[in-house]
Amino acid sequence: MTSIYLVSYDIQNDRQRKKVADKLIELGLERVQYSVFAGPLKDHLLLQLKAWLPPHLPGPEDRLFLLPLPMQSIRRGMYIGSNLLDEAYMLNTQHTLYFD
Repeated sequence: MTSIYLVSYDIQNDRQRKKVADKLIELGLERVQYSVFAGPLKDHLLLQLKAWLPPHLPGPEDRLFLLPLPMQSIRRGMYIGSNLLDEAYMLNTQHTLYFD
C-alpha cells in the first residue's frame, strides 16, 4: 500500500543532513522546503527508511518526523510563494511522462 508522507527533520551535521535528504529524494519524496519533504511511500520503502535512519541521526538533537497525510489534505493544501510540489505526482494522478 502507498501512503503520502510529510517528512521534516532537524539534523546538525551538514554531511548527515545531506545523506538523509539524498535518501528521501532517492525514495521518491520531493523537497517542499529546505528540511521538509513530501510524497508517496510504499509500505516496503517506509520500512526500509525506518531501518536506514537510526545510524544517520547520530546527534543528540537530531530528529526526523514522518507524518502520514490523507489524500484530501494534499488537495486542500495552500501554497503561498512558489509552489515546487508536484501535486499530480503526490496524488498519483500523473498520466503522462515528459522527457527532456
